[in-house]
Amino acid sequence: MTGPRAILLATLLLILAAAFTLLYGGFVPLFPGIVNRPEPVGAAALAAIALVAAIGVYREQPWGRWLGVAIGVVLLARDIGFVASGRTLELLTVGLDVLLLYLLLSRVPSPKPRADDPGARA
Repeated sequence: MTGPRAILLATLLLILAAAFTLLYGGFVPLFPGIVNRPEPVGAAALAAIALVAAIGVYREQPWGRWLGVAIGVVLLARDIGFVASGRTLELLTVGLDVLLLYLLLSRVPSPKPRADDPGARA
């Protein structure tokens, strides 16, 4: 799976991560072992960053891809913390985070420079 399907799936995974982070941000700890209390504002910030990354990935912007990788690493670390604290149900989200990182790092094509970009090489 490469090209448009990988872009669409990575965008969908980022949107789902943002939605569930926002939905459960007021009920579950933000980062188990580090912040052991619910942080709705922090969850809203993570969700907003994931949505911005989804828009960037969908529009094939280089910053969107790398912002998606960064938020994917943060979400993976958070979900591994949940698994380490005994929540075995989070194994599914760990798998989805790994899939997101795999898609962004190997399957989403690197954006090509635009023709009207003055820094583009011919």
